[in-house]
Amino acid sequence: MSQEKNLKKLTELRKLRTRLAEEASIRQQNAEKAALMAVEAAAEHIIRNDESRLSREAAMYEQISTGLLGRQALDDYQDALSALTYQATHLQQMEERAKIKLLEEAEIAREKAAEHLSKLRQHDKLELLLEKQGISKDKHAGLLSELEEEDQQRPPLSVHKGL
Repeated sequence: MSQEKNLKKLTELRKLRTRLAEEASIRQQNAEKAALMAVEAAAEHIIRNDESRLSREAAMYEQISTGLLGRQALDDYQDALSALTYQATHLQQMEERAKIKLLEEAEIAREKAAEHLSKLRQHDKLELLLEKQGISKDKHAGLLSELEEEDQQRPPLSVHKGL
């Protein structure tokens, strides 16, 4: 009976570990989604920065071609374009870091999913074992009761001592 209790406790522990592994897997999937969103946001920032830089360059070239741009204004435009170029480099670095983070989170998510699957398999194996053990125990009890019934139906053998 204590073995049966131990097996039931083990089953409950396996079930708990499986649930914890599932929750960890879900959390990691959420972290991976957040990392993907960070990559997408970084890419969007790069696009907006490039559009701004191109717009400023076009305005500067238009003013240069009309001759309305003085030396100070040209220096100001160059400074602004330099700042936008620096920002573009910074944004590209951020995007690269976000991509690396995404790869790391994806790898961890795969590991957590595999761990969860492993826990599910362990739990299922234990459930099958308990089921088989229950069936085996029932068969054993059935065979014992059949033997007892047969013993009761047969007349007792007489044992003769010392003939």
